[in-house]
Amino acid sequence: MDAGQYQFIKCIVVRQGDVYPGRFPAKFYIRDKKTGNIFRQKLLLPDFKGKKFIINPGTQVFNGSIYGNGDFFELDLIELKQAYRENMLSGKLKDLVATLNEDEDNNVFMLLDFN
Repeated sequence: MDAGQYQFIKCIVVRQGDVYPGRFPAKFYIRDKKTGNIFRQKLLLPDFKGKKFIINPGTQVFNGSIYGNGDFFELDLIELKQAYRENMLSGKLKDLVATLNEDEDNNVFMLLDFN
């Protein structure tokens, strides 16, 4: 899947005898279209210690989406509040979560731009 200067790739290994439909092991990669280099995905959010993200081309919406050459992640508010209590948040995300109410507010969306 193309997004700006990058391509997101999902590799699934299906072996003879596997039952379909089923859950197959997957690996996720990013290819830099300018250099041709391929990397294993390791997307981290510095303001959320220990949280890892995967861009899954099978479920994400890029081109033609509401966000052009990017994507978004939905961060669960309950998970964010727990991370806040455990002092795993910092910066603007920590400031934002401190103001949110689990009973009245929605999840937080993080916009990504791949240009």
